[in-house]
Amino acid sequence: MAADYADAGFAAVIDDVVREDDMAHFLPQLGGRPLRKVLLLPSLAAVQERNRERTNKAFDTAVLGPVAARLYPTLVAGCQPEDGWIVIDSTDLTLEATVDRMLAADV
Repeated sequence: MAADYADAGFAAVIDDVVREDDMAHFLPQLGGRPLRKVLLLPSLAAVQERNRERTNKAFDTAVLGPVAARLYPTLVAGCQPEDGWIVIDSTDLTLEATVDRMLAADV
């Protein structure tokens, strides 16, 4: 679906937990379209706090704590700049500042 939107002129975002090792599953669907691999990497403490504060989930967000703790190091290790990932520490950034950093990233 992201490819369809990109073909229609939209900036498409695939919002998922993906590492470099997972890219082989996505790339064939993108058919060679240009892409930016971005890892938003706030501190683990910020991730945990944001999950605790979520009000848009229909479940107890406490279950996200152990999942985030398990996934965090695999994302750090699996999304390295030398593999073309733009890694942005968004711990103290607003949404607008995070977007500005993504758009300004030199890829």
